[in-house]
Amino acid sequence: MLLSVWNKLKPSGARLIVAGGHVRDNTIFPAFAGSYEEILRISLSELVALYQNADVFVLPSVAEGFGHVYLNLLLVPLP
Repeated sequence: MLLSVWNKLKPSGARLIVAGGHVRDNTIFPAFAGSYEEILRISLSELVALYQNADVFVLPSVAEGFGHVYLNLLLVPLP
């Protein structure tokens, strides 16, 4: 859903970055090729830098309950 909305809005000057390992639905992701940046392997320092430079954090998930990502986000205040 996030990729679908992002692709429709195409916000000027904004970047959508999908970082870290994730379950990929190969029937959906190719339809959005080029509309987001993907970083599959990322160190903690690189991840913190992404958080620090982000305006918004979104965690769309069908399986994540309370994960470590939320604890990592305590390092950087984001909406």
